Amino acid sequence: MNRKARAAARTALVALAAAVLSGCTPDPSTDPIETGSVLLEISPASILSPDGTMTLLYGGETDPGVLLSGGFLQRTPIATFDPPARVSWAPDSRHFFINDSGGGEWSNFRLWSARGGSPVESETLRQAAIDTLARLNGCGDARTINVLTHGMGWAEGGKRVLVLAEVRRSSRDCVRSGVDYILVVADPDAGTIVETHVEGEAREAYPTLEWTPVTEP
Repeated sequence: MNRKARAAARTALVALAAAVLSGCTPDPSTDPIETGSVLLEISPASILSPDGTMTLLYGGETDPGVLLSGGFLQRTPIATFDPPARVSWAPDSRHFFINDSGGGEWSNFRLWSARGGSPVESETLRQAAIDTLARLNGCGDARTINVLTHGMGWAEGGKRVLVLAEVRRSSRDCVRSGVDYILVVADPDAGTIVETHVEGEAREAYPTLEWTPVTEP
């Protein structure tokens, strides 16, 4: 090996060592988080999916329903709710969620799969987040704790959804340990939670999320 080749080899080894020392395991806090959402309130709205193949159509305050349009004459009713609400598409257009405010009284996370233009709602992740917060508060039965749920954003290009679960009101039947809120990172396809972050830990792990006014320090 000549001198020039040896120098190139050393440079490559130094670069490889630097990459190894910098850490090969992705840090959740550095993953680009998509938090974009559209407020559904008084006026009608059209929310195009990121891939441009589907549109969510909101009728406005006098007709507060949402349809999924997947093309000419292909419109599927999704939900009707009391505005305001917020809707967010996953970056890969495979899912979307609506934070249903119930007319401003609470927040209810609702998740749909939108693959093939055929929307299917699943309550699995919402209930899993509620159950997790209930267990952390010593509540064996999730029905004994009143929990707000709120979609906060997407990670890994839509392969993960971030959901906040927050105690709204506790029951006398539930002896709470004082955990007011958690953030779960979940797989929207499998309906499973892959990470759970409690209160301040959640803020540290995902500082770019829009925490206020959802929760207060």
